[in-house]
Amino acid sequence: MSTLTKLEGKKVLVFGLGLHGGAVSVAQWLVGQGATVTVTDRRSSLILRPSLRKLRGLGIRFELGSHSRAVVASSDIIVKNPGVPINSPYLMFARKQGIPIVTDISLFIERTPSPLFAITGTKGKTTTTRMLYDMVLRRWPHSVLAGNPGLSPLTLLKGIRRQDPTVIELSSWQLEDLSFFRLKPHLAVITNLFPDHLNTHGTMAGYAKAKSVIFSRQTKKDFTILNFDNKLTRSLAKKAGGTVVWFSLHPLERERACFIRDNTVVCRSKKIEQAICPVDAIRVPGSHNRENALAAVTAAYTVGVPVKYIASALSHFRGVAGRQELVTVKNGVRFINDTTATNPESAVAALETISGRIILIAGGADKKLPYANFVREIVRKVGCLILLPGTATAKISALLRKRKFPHSFARSMDHAVKLASARAKKGDTVILSPGSASFGLFLHEFDRGRQFVAAVKKL
Repeated sequence: MSTLTKLEGKKVLVFGLGLHGGAVSVAQWLVGQGATVTVTDRRSSLILRPSLRKLRGLGIRFELGSHSRAVVASSDIIVKNPGVPINSPYLMFARKQGIPIVTDISLFIERTPSPLFAITGTKGKTTTTRMLYDMVLRRWPHSVLAGNPGLSPLTLLKGIRRQDPTVIELSSWQLEDLSFFRLKPHLAVITNLFPDHLNTHGTMAGYAKAKSVIFSRQTKKDFTILNFDNKLTRSLAKKAGGTVVWFSLHPLERERACFIRDNTVVCRSKKIEQAICPVDAIRVPGSHNRENALAAVTAAYTVGVPVKYIASALSHFRGVAGRQELVTVKNGVRFINDTTATNPESAVAALETISGRIILIAGGADKKLPYANFVREIVRKVGCLILLPGTATAKISALLRKRKFPHSFARSMDHAVKLASARAKKGDTVILSPGSASFGLFLHEFDRGRQFVAAVKKL
């Protein structure tokens, strides 16, 4: 075991506490490993109260409202929260001091005996991860699902067995952090790539580089699952370390591939083809969810999950909370929570799945993304648009004014839902699909979704 993994008696600084819950479980786990733990976060104790409440009585020291070099310098190891920029001046100072910087994912990878099935992508990575996990679980009943918000994978270590895979979702930030560590998944899946998080990664090339970490240490004994229909993921094939297996919504002439032909999901391994199931077995709506399903099917088939398990998992999958989640139907009006549509492409994909008149609640914080396509889809499909406060809202509104498309502004989620309800008629769909980040008005995108659901229930 390397010195980085020896935590007992070490002074460990958790850099970034946040409100998702992941860093809370990291701090709790570190205390259990015998480390002396300090937590630092720029946010105040008032904002962080929900997280702090869970850490009472553990003997943890806190530095809140700011960071300081003194606290950094006094640490033996720093555990970085994925939300903290990799070029933070305090982390740069720590590197100059020779202080190791790790993440909960890197600590997990060092410790787990389990083969890793890792999934990333701009859109669909959570849905694909859950689909793949459902398939894998039928083959290996003690498999582990990791990488979900609110729980560090470190808390799962005790239950992991060597023969059972861990299906793990990884964001671009997590992968960027892991560029310094030995991430080598047996299975790496990239669902797609679109412009996103350019406010932190700077350029599309920087964003794609971060995503590519997922396969950079693979060998030909490993597998890289890529989307043939997405230009950017297709271009990554030449850089992939693993054996590339493609998926596509259309018939595909490749040695290893999964695709749709004659309304049937088909997998090919070398020259052998196998029909998996009818396309209608995919219950979640939209072509984007067909892509997600194909990514999961390709991955599962590649690692030897029997076809009957793959088909069964697909037919029983009903989606993930916060992703085109039907909240309720009131007076003939459907209310859908799609809060995790944090970029324009995801929101466009949601609008494409809805028939009938749409009342859209959108907008929020900008991530330096283009909104022209989103605005075109709004003009084409949306009957009533309500925008939440934020910097992305200003960009969306400016584009809409050029097209003379009417839209309203809401002060809060409660206000937005009331406006939407007042304008809705039987047969309409009210959908929260922001196409933007949540910071500013909400704690995070899940808080945004919870506020939407609560506001709908109050109607």
